[in-house]
Amino acid sequence: MRQILHLVWFLCATILGNHLNAQVFVASPSLNTQLCQCDTVQVTFYVNPGVLQSNNVIRVEMSDPGGTTFSGNFIELAPLPFGNNVPPNGPVHGTVGNILAKIPCNTAQGAYRVRVTSSSPAAVSDSSAIIVIGKRPPSNFTISGGFVNPNFPTEYRFCEGDTLTFTGPTPGIGETFIYEWRVNGAPVPSSNQQTFKFWQTASISLRVSLGTCDSISKDTLVVSYLPNTNITVVPQPGVLAISADTFRFCDGNFLTLQAPVGPSYSYQWLVDTLDLFNNPHPKALAGSTLDSKEVYVAGRYRVVVDDGFCQDTSDYITVITDFPPVDSVVPTAIPGLSNKGLVICSGDSTMLTVLDSSAGPDVSYQWQISFPPGSPFINIAGATDPWFKVTPVINGIPVDDTAQYRVVISNTTCTYVSNFLQVDVVKFPEISLNTPKNIQICAGDSVTVVASANQPGVNFSWLLSPTPLNSNAIVLKNPGTYVVRATNQTGCASFDTVVLSLSNPIANAGPDQVIEIGQSVTLTGSGAGPGGMYYWFANKPVSFSNPLAQTTISIPQTNKPDTITYYLIVTDVGGCQGIDSVKVFVIEPPKQLDSVEIFSRVPNLVTPNGDGINDVLDLSELIGNQTCELVVMNRYGKVVFNALPYANNWAGTDNAGAPLPDGAYYFLVVCDDEVIYRGSVTIIQNQF
Repeated sequence: MRQILHLVWFLCATILGNHLNAQVFVASPSLNTQLCQCDTVQVTFYVNPGVLQSNNVIRVEMSDPGGTTFSGNFIELAPLPFGNNVPPNGPVHGTVGNILAKIPCNTAQGAYRVRVTSSSPAAVSDSSAIIVIGKRPPSNFTISGGFVNPNFPTEYRFCEGDTLTFTGPTPGIGETFIYEWRVNGAPVPSSNQQTFKFWQTASISLRVSLGTCDSISKDTLVVSYLPNTNITVVPQPGVLAISADTFRFCDGNFLTLQAPVGPSYSYQWLVDTLDLFNNPHPKALAGSTLDSKEVYVAGRYRVVVDDGFCQDTSDYITVITDFPPVDSVVPTAIPGLSNKGLVICSGDSTMLTVLDSSAGPDVSYQWQISFPPGSPFINIAGATDPWFKVTPVINGIPVDDTAQYRVVISNTTCTYVSNFLQVDVVKFPEISLNTPKNIQICAGDSVTVVASANQPGVNFSWLLSPTPLNSNAIVLKNPGTYVVRATNQTGCASFDTVVLSLSNPIANAGPDQVIEIGQSVTLTGSGAGPGGMYYWFANKPVSFSNPLAQTTISIPQTNKPDTITYYLIVTDVGGCQGIDSVKVFVIEPPKQLDSVEIFSRVPNLVTPNGDGINDVLDLSELIGNQTCELVVMNRYGKVVFNALPYANNWAGTDNAGAPLPDGAYYFLVVCDDEVIYRGSVTIIQNQF
């Protein structure tokens, strides 16, 4: 410990020459002080102006023990240049000077005197200071519980978890030391014993006091230390790093754990075992004492590293091993359907399923196909479920024949290829018929349809309701759609259809007509269809412009009123026929009535709105008590209503009672086969 003390002396001397007997140091009172061995003191002195030479130096001299004799024991740290024109003091004009001195550490305890001397002129202070030097106690200490590593010579090391014991110096007989232990330069409270215990990395020092003297040791760096135990995982193909300390691989693979390497390191690898309560307990692996360890089995692994000084155990490296998801593939039923097995019909589907599926969040599936069988298996797009539906089109390619299927099952690190299943695709029988699929016969005729197939052993069934006909032949006479089913030995069924229609031409000879004697009638028929034929004839003598035309003109051969029935036979292209008739009334020209009589006796308006006015065609004034027929025609000459006898109740309807559209209609009144009146009537529904 360095202590700076100020000792002020006023010293005097005699110099020779021009300034003989001049005073150099001014006399002063003496100053006593208490010092310790090895102390550094500052001595202050005062010099009269102008007496020192420029080459003068100041020194400090300490007496022998007891203070009676000075024998040249100079203790200044360095002589001090101090004179006129000596920088930095410059010219001396009554300047106070200071000089450092150190008490020798081997100085014996006791009283001493100290004085100041000059060299030019040679002089000593006129007085000296009395100092008492005490013993400075030692502050060195010893350390136990650690070691010095040659690789770190400036440190004192100890194993982490251990405690160091520091022991200070022992006082001599009759001495009492006061100890103050310091950590990182700061005193530790209550650490006033000779021994001190500590267990952390820090700088340790000791202050020892003896009376008024003390000493402080140098800082000693103590380092809590453990050898490096970081395990490095050496990458291997197929090893998956889940995290920095967890690794996963498939059973049969391995990884290598590498411990830190040192010149005197020793190792012991550990693996955790589990007790009945699933608590882990480390177990030493026999023979595993190298710096690396190949791991094949799942577990939590650690290594104990001893570098010759300390020993530590590493953190865990967790190893997870997966096992290949070994499963087989079987055919199963498509939901809602029966199990189709491995033999299916062309265009049909079946389901293949992984048996005892080990499905989990880290299990994936990829179905593959070999088509045709023996070709390389390729992935099926989108087929990544534990099941696969075999369909007629796979990867955009029609699969209409035998193919092989398998599934590749993978978990995080393992892959398993299942057995393959062969799915045979059986083609449907092709049905042939001895007739066209669309048959037309005349009503009352029949036809026999016979089905055959291109495969042997095919069974046929006509799907009739309520009972099918199990035969390849069927006799048809009723119109309809008939379905035949052909089932081969695998159960694949084809269907074909026969549509039977009956040709029953509906002849239409047109509406009844009315002509006057001598007039011709135009007859237009329909119903023969495209390419069909027509034939007209009558029940009474008539003449035709062409009896084989669809439209013909006929003149009845009569000179008196008559009713002639014309017949039309139509024949379609299939030879089927239909017949219809039309009546033509040949009448005399009607009697002429004056307009007043016609207006007053025959209404020309029917408004069937229920108001009691013109609701019906009332011909009572015209007919009287006669039995007459009313014939109503539209503007095209078609009879839309007739009644015999007419009861004056026609309300603008057809023969079925349905209202006729509004408009003008023509009517005849026939009494005793004589037309007594013809005229027009207008129907207006719901307007009045």
